[in-house]
Amino acid sequence: MSYMMISGLMIYSLFSPVQAAETNSVMEGTRITFCEDSDGFPPYIWAEQDNHSGLIQARGFNTEVITKILAKHKIQAVFTFLPWKRCLQNVKHHNGVQVAFNMVFTEERDSAYILTRHLFTTKAYFFYSRNHYPTGINIESASDLVKSGVVCGRFGSNYTGYGVNNNDVLRSAHTFEKLLQLLKIGHCDTFLARYEVLAGYKLLKEELFSGVELGYKPIPGIQPTRFYMGISRNYEFSEELKVLLDSGISEMESSGELEQIMRQYLANLK
Repeated sequence: MSYMMISGLMIYSLFSPVQAAETNSVMEGTRITFCEDSDGFPPYIWAEQDNHSGLIQARGFNTEVITKILAKHKIQAVFTFLPWKRCLQNVKHHNGVQVAFNMVFTEERDSAYILTRHLFTTKAYFFYSRNHYPTGINIESASDLVKSGVVCGRFGSNYTGYGVNNNDVLRSAHTFEKLLQLLKIGHCDTFLARYEVLAGYKLLKEELFSGVELGYKPIPGIQPTRFYMGISRNYEFSEELKVLLDSGISEMESSGELEQIMRQYLANLK
């Protein structure tokens, strides 16, 4: 299967975080490739055709933040979109990719990858069709959701952060488009997703949502989920890269720049 590889802009700066100073000499001039699921994860990252050049560009919160952080150290950020399981495997084995975006923490992933500090947080929601449930679905806990009918999700995704076991989720849909189709025809009573991501997909591909009126609610009792990046343990500069990314994110958080960038992307979803 073909995939898209998109290069981030190179922007140079005279300053580097103190914590990352020692890594400059070994990583300067290198290229770091990040992968994301083929479907994207808007508004955090998605692929879009540039109106002027006609080339496919990576857009979103993740790409803007990471490009800025690495460019300060004269490191090029490259973004590629792959089927999610292949993305994870390629990073794990350092097969042309060094970092996977948007990982939810599990002990298995913490062992298989070097996890950065979290880049952003989201809340867990469940979605349903108002065509099938005009009065809505009311639950008091995630376990009630499983009891209410068939719960669906994306193939290969981890849903423990939603308060359910992965075995309780029908994870057969490889795309959000397929997930919506399953909901429309009644094969799923609900599906699990992040509100910001679904809103991002609707902003980019509104036609996918035709024929279904979505209802949605946050899952009670579930704390916001942190999303990390996973660095390949087989990458020779894995520890140095973690220092650069962690210190860069923390620096942007302290200055308020991280929140400012996030607000710009979330504002488009309203």
